[in-house]
Amino acid sequence: MPVGARAAREASPKEGADSVEGQETAPVTGEPGGSGPSGESKGLEQDVDLEAEADGVAAAVLAGEAVEVRGVGSGVLYEESSGDLDNSDFVFDDEPAFVSTPEKGLRGGWHVVEPRESLSKVADEWYGEQGKYTLIYHANREVIGDNPSAIGKGMRLFVPPLDVKTALQTHIVESMTMANETSRDTNYPNAPVDSPNPSHELIEINGEFPNGYMDPNYWEYAGQRWSFKLVDGASASAAVDSLFKGPTRLECESMLVAVLARSVKETVGPVVFDREFGAVGKSNQDLVIGTSSSQDLVTSRLYKMLEWPHPEHRSELLPGDMVWIATFDPDDDEKKDQYQRKHPGGYWQGLNAIYIGEKVYQGFGADPEEYERILEQLLKHYDEAPTDAQQSHPQFDPSLRAHELKDVNKVFGIVLKATTRISDVKLSEMLK
Repeated sequence: MPVGARAAREASPKEGADSVEGQETAPVTGEPGGSGPSGESKGLEQDVDLEAEADGVAAAVLAGEAVEVRGVGSGVLYEESSGDLDNSDFVFDDEPAFVSTPEKGLRGGWHVVEPRESLSKVADEWYGEQGKYTLIYHANREVIGDNPSAIGKGMRLFVPPLDVKTALQTHIVESMTMANETSRDTNYPNAPVDSPNPSHELIEINGEFPNGYMDPNYWEYAGQRWSFKLVDGASASAAVDSLFKGPTRLECESMLVAVLARSVKETVGPVVFDREFGAVGKSNQDLVIGTSSSQDLVTSRLYKMLEWPHPEHRSELLPGDMVWIATFDPDDDEKKDQYQRKHPGGYWQGLNAIYIGEKVYQGFGADPEEYERILEQLLKHYDEAPTDAQQSHPQFDPSLRAHELKDVNKVFGIVLKATTRISDVKLSEMLK
């Protein structure tokens, strides 16, 4: 069952007209010419007639004369320059000048402080507006301290994105790709079909953890399969980093929750993430990785940031949306567990996936594929014969031993009502 399915059990159409038919389941020095965080302007000396000087420079340029001017932004009017100038070196635009936000300011990122830089200078570089230094300070307050001027050379600061929605979508797709990288020790657990499934303890069988595994330095078993919660006093951002480093053993739904957690961290930065979900030495730990059947997850801070948009058709999906593509209709009581009755313990009753964009989806342990190809995979895995171990399982239904769907149009497809996304509005509130 996908995250949010339990919160969206009310009936909902499968999809629009072209739906597949079938059936489940992120020191302020106040140097001249800059505005420090205090708001004090330390501009040029008052006896300089800026307008007259500018007119003089313009006239010299138009006459093709050499000029020497003083730089703006570093506390002087223009950058020093001299030599023969030609009018062909200049482009004159009839349109009014305006300042646009640099691309990197929209997406955010990391900035290493240079000598004599202030937060207002950093804001000007990234956002094109010195006054937005408060966004950077808020995102790094625990690193900088109470004095916004206390930044110095070499300090590494997180610059939050102005376009939170696009940054979040980018990080979700990026995190899904990371989860599937073979260089990372993030895998499905090798769970024997007849392994015990206690809900109260983390078990190990021949070096494998059929109920999941995450770094015990940061995570503790939450008493339910695939579900883990942040250890008291641990850093939430460090815990998420450990999850993607491994060793980690999760199934597809719980890994998608991990993908969402990392995406929030990358969008708001580690300082804000720890402030919201758990910081070292604090008692504010509230981060759970698990399935939608975990009560710890559905009452957690991360889960409360989710929303269910209920799209009417696949064309309404946004990159980064988490979806459930099911073999059988999850609302059909007779068929919803049919895959598990034929393949007890199997992993292909459906696919929890991230919508990548351009009609492509990717789940944990699966390559990015177009929608129709995923339906073909679900059909193939259902129609294949059950293993001997599956046939000896108490849940096995002998009447389904030779049953096949044969036709991809009988695969139910995407369960639109279970579509889940992180609220970019709630995420933006964290950055204010």
